[in-house]
Amino acid sequence: MTGILAAVAGSGLGSLETQTLTVGTSGPYLYGYSTASSIGSLSPGTSTIYSGSSWIEISHSDFDGTTTLSLSTIATNTGWTTMTINSVEYTKASATYDTGTGTSRWRWTSAGFGRTPSPTSVIFR
Repeated sequence: MTGILAAVAGSGLGSLETQTLTVGTSGPYLYGYSTASSIGSLSPGTSTIYSGSSWIEISHSDFDGTTTLSLSTIATNTGWTTMTINSVEYTKASATYDTGTGTSRWRWTSAGFGRTPSPTSVIFR
C-alpha cells in the first residue's frame, strides 16, 4: 500500500477505539503500560468498546515473548478484531483469552511492539 491508502490504514480512521500509549519500562524485559508494575501511561485509558471500563495493561515481556492486553472487568471476548501498535497487528482470534479476579486478559506470543516511538497509538478495529 502506498500514498494516501497507507496513511489511512496506519491512522485511527475507521477504528473502534484509539488509545495513546506512552511506553514505560521495568527492568530489561518489560515495557508498555501496566498499573500493576507502575509503568507507562495510557490516554484516555477507558474503553469505548467495553462501556468505559479501564485498560490496566498493554505490555510486552521480552523475557517470555508475550504481549498482554488487560481490562479492569470481566468482558465478553467480542467487540473488536485487531489491535495495532507501531504497525504490529495483533488479531483477537490468535490471542489466548481468559478472565481472572474481575479482569479480562488477552495474550499473544510475539516479538513485541517496540519501545519507540513513544507516545504511539493503539488502534482497535
